[in-house]
Amino acid sequence: IFLAIALILPGISVSYVLLVFSLYEEVILAIRTLDYLFLLKLGFFLFVGIFIVIRFMAYLLNRKKEATENIITGFIISSILPKATTSVESFLRSKDFKLYLLI
Repeated sequence: IFLAIALILPGISVSYVLLVFSLYEEVILAIRTLDYLFLLKLGFFLFVGIFIVIRFMAYLLNRKKEATENIITGFIISSILPKATTSVESFLRSKDFKLYLLI
């Protein structure tokens, strides 16, 4: 279910979820060795999870539309902020910023 949530909601990395549950290496190994049984199980449960999450999201959007949209927007903003902050910090340390101050 958590992988399905990561696939549907913006700002949540599937790789990160796999790392949190210590499944990343196992999935990569299954892909490398073409472990069809593992990949079929994973695909099936992802499909079921996606179906459940989509139904739940539709339910939430019908019942509490504004709160659900705010939560989704929060996921998007929280995924953008670290990248933007890093970009701004690296720009402030760069020679381009010093040149910009001279102009």
